[in-house]
Amino acid sequence: PLFDLGLPAYYITAVAEASSNLSRYDGLRYGKRAEASSGDSSDLSLMEAISANRGALLGDEPLRRILMGTYTLSEGYGDALYKKAQVVRKKVQSQMQEVL
Repeated sequence: PLFDLGLPAYYITAVAEASSNLSRYDGLRYGKRAEASSGDSSDLSLMEAISANRGALLGDEPLRRILMGTYTLSEGYGDALYKKAQVVRKKVQSQMQEVL
């Protein structure tokens, strides 16, 4: 009966983990950096630099996953979404073990 909840639980878990893993690709510590429009990247603020790097170097789907995962893990929704998805995931896993 819980198999139909497996896909929503997977999607919530996947975007949360993708957001957590992709957050390190900001182009500040390592990796390629996007070219600044003014030619000098030293005058950009931290958030502007991160936004410029991610916008130029990541595609639409990674950016979408970062946004959705950040929302899923945010203060008010971490318990409501992510933790419940983990509970459902465990229940689906135990049901699969029983079937197999």
